[in-house]
Amino acid sequence: MQYPALLLFAAVAACAQTPSDTVLGEWTFSHPNDLHGWTANNQVSDLAARSAALHARATGSDAQLLSPKVEIRNQPAARLQIRLRADKGGLGRFYWAPTLTGRFGGFDPKRTLSFTVIGDNKFHDYVLFPNWSDDAVLYRLRVNIPPGAEVDLADVRVAAFATASSTVVPPIWDFASVGSDQGWRVLESDARLFDTMGQFYVLGPGSKTLVSPRTAIVPSDVEWISLQMETSAAEPIHIWWTAPNCKGVGTLVLNPIPDSAFHTYNLNAGGAGCWSKGPDRIGLQFPAGSGVILHWIHVTELPEGQAELSVENLAPTRVINRRGQSFDVACNIINRGGRPSGIASAHILVPEGVTVEHAPDKPAPVYLGEPQRLVWTLKSNTAIDAPITVKVEAPGAAPAEATTRVAITDPPAVAPSTYVPEPKPVATPYDIGAYYYPGWWDSSRWDPIRRFPGRTPVLGFYQEGDPTVVDWQIKYAVEHGIRFFAIDWYWRDGHEDLRGLYNGLFTARYRKLLKFCFLYANHDPFNVHDRAEWRTVVRYWLDQYFHRDEFYKIDGKPVIVMFSPSNLRSTLGSAEGVKAALDEAREMARQSGLPGIYFMACAAPDESELRRLHDEGYDVATAYNYPSAGANDGNRSPYHDLVDAYISLWDRLRAAGSIDYLLAPLSGWDPRPWHGEDTLARPGNTPQEFRRMLLAARDRMDPNGLPSRRVMIIEAWNEWGEGSTVEPDLEDGFGKVDAIREVFAPNAGPHTDIAPTDIGMPLIEWPAIAPAPPSWHSTLTSPAFNARARSYSKAIIRISVSAETNVKLYWQTEDAPGMSELRSVHFTAHPGAIKTYEVPLYQTPHWRGIVTRLRLDPGSIAAQLESVTLQ
Repeated sequence: MQYPALLLFAAVAACAQTPSDTVLGEWTFSHPNDLHGWTANNQVSDLAARSAALHARATGSDAQLLSPKVEIRNQPAARLQIRLRADKGGLGRFYWAPTLTGRFGGFDPKRTLSFTVIGDNKFHDYVLFPNWSDDAVLYRLRVNIPPGAEVDLADVRVAAFATASSTVVPPIWDFASVGSDQGWRVLESDARLFDTMGQFYVLGPGSKTLVSPRTAIVPSDVEWISLQMETSAAEPIHIWWTAPNCKGVGTLVLNPIPDSAFHTYNLNAGGAGCWSKGPDRIGLQFPAGSGVILHWIHVTELPEGQAELSVENLAPTRVINRRGQSFDVACNIINRGGRPSGIASAHILVPEGVTVEHAPDKPAPVYLGEPQRLVWTLKSNTAIDAPITVKVEAPGAAPAEATTRVAITDPPAVAPSTYVPEPKPVATPYDIGAYYYPGWWDSSRWDPIRRFPGRTPVLGFYQEGDPTVVDWQIKYAVEHGIRFFAIDWYWRDGHEDLRGLYNGLFTARYRKLLKFCFLYANHDPFNVHDRAEWRTVVRYWLDQYFHRDEFYKIDGKPVIVMFSPSNLRSTLGSAEGVKAALDEAREMARQSGLPGIYFMACAAPDESELRRLHDEGYDVATAYNYPSAGANDGNRSPYHDLVDAYISLWDRLRAAGSIDYLLAPLSGWDPRPWHGEDTLARPGNTPQEFRRMLLAARDRMDPNGLPSRRVMIIEAWNEWGEGSTVEPDLEDGFGKVDAIREVFAPNAGPHTDIAPTDIGMPLIEWPAIAPAPPSWHSTLTSPAFNARARSYSKAIIRISVSAETNVKLYWQTEDAPGMSELRSVHFTAHPGAIKTYEVPLYQTPHWRGIVTRLRLDPGSIAAQLESVTLQ
């Protein structure tokens, strides 16, 4: 079926510069030999103005093109536009300097924005909205080009939207009228907007930035951005808006369904940045290569669109499922549309030999923002690896289904036990380590991970620091060739931080089988402040850890990996200061009876940094991770390319010669649980691809050589929030630790991996937040919870106030984070002793979804809250 629509796909076109912009600063290079004051660092060669562009070739990994000194007066929603041609793709970076002082001449690692450069030897526009809103004046700009790329920079422009003469239109756009683009435009000069046969097209080979006409959005009246579109690309799409009284640009990220079918998307902007200032323009930014059809865009009070069901996260609930034993398969049923579905029915299709022991109750009507979790209990009398499908139907919505594979294996020949079976370490001539993140000290730390069920560990969402949990981890590590954990270690305000793991580590029954050392995570705010505090840290290590038999040592020297050598350099003032501090630490160790300390440094992938680390006295350089290595395809560049880039990078850094380099393979990268969809992720990090990286590492190691050639540290054992894990989980099973065993202990022979359930042991997990009726006391902001709004009709509030006042009750939901005026009710509180107020909630349509937090605002008067209860 054909829809009148706004279609976006890759093609080549051009359009004239629109007059509705204010140019704040601009450089073009149309005159030969005139660089207009632009320079480059020593990792750029062939810098010249020729063929109407600034030509340059990157010879290193930090190739910089630097503008002359300027004074650009920043404006709200100002943007950067770059027109660039490159013969090699990769990540580019834009930096800006709001001052000319400081160690980097005003540039700051926090004032930067990355973008994906297309390497097809054609000019493309790149439109960036940097987070530079608090910087009133820009004194210098910098563009970093991809390593090894030869580029021509034709134009650099800082621009802002002009608003004085624009006509204001309502924020409702339907692209159904032939010949009407509704006032939208595209910013890139190599793209153009036109209509034909009732459809509106944006043609352009790179990313496309659509901008609405000026509009009037009253944030107390509307907070939902609803749209219907079709796409075949999985890259995130940015929805952004400007506001005249807000610095910068507000942004939400839409994660599209890449199936070339129309879908409705509803995004809540009520609690997002700049929305409360009254947006006057919205836009959409699509990545390069994406084909998109837009049907309509509405900014509304409530979500819009017909009911649209989807089956998500269909998977077994545990990693290991055995023949003859019951197991659970679960999924979430969601509705993407603004209207509720009718009463839904769900059916599970299982392979022959699998029986359904228990099915969930018939689903109720499904509402946007209120996922329904369905769980089936199954049993198989045979060992199989087969698909299981769930289908959902409901009146008023198209049917939906999803399929997953379930592996049912034979139970191992192990006896029931009340404790972790004794590990059987495998022999390997290499010292294989893994970074360990001690960040799972309570249930709330696991909450972001629970939204990604494939990351469920085989040990469940474990209670970090329990000795039984640690003994299972020791077993899984040493039976697959891992000899030590390099534990992230934190120091803050004069004391050790994040030490919950050690209670279990030092009381675990099998602690002698696995060594540990520290990655000193000296990023802010965990850095030392001066040389005296550095001595305190070293003394603490000596007193508490270094003399333990389990502490990993090289040539008798305890190992410390420095996460941020640049932070230590900045703290101590110079390379000479770092060298003196490291030498002093080694002398302190010698005085305590140790032969010294073996210092590793996580290095940037840059030869000049390696030289600095050598001069500062580190024993060896290594890495924590380089997640952007080989990222030539936007925010979802495949892990396969990362593996190739790592191999090339290892050879280049090893060849630098100034300091030896210890390999640190990266098991994966996907930090969406912590950073949302608008982040770099490397899909495809399968055990097979990880094994390819390990084989390349082994080819570059020598079991009889220097420590830097026989030691390796994998990133990471359990960085669940960053998607860098080898600890067994639901998505990969034991695949990644098996790859380590196969590569580094190839003669170890067959083995059987077991889970606690195989021997009748329970999992030691943190409980999830229960969806119970929330009630809290004393504070005006509730703790986190999960409650289905339609299950409660009122709030019972007991509060005293010092004067008569209007008290507001705000709430936020899973799909509408942050507070907003629309999501609030109010009541009049009277002065005196604590009184009870019954506040109805069901009367407002915004009391919806899964409520996650409440807040009371009594205004500027004194108040004492006794309790709040939902009923």
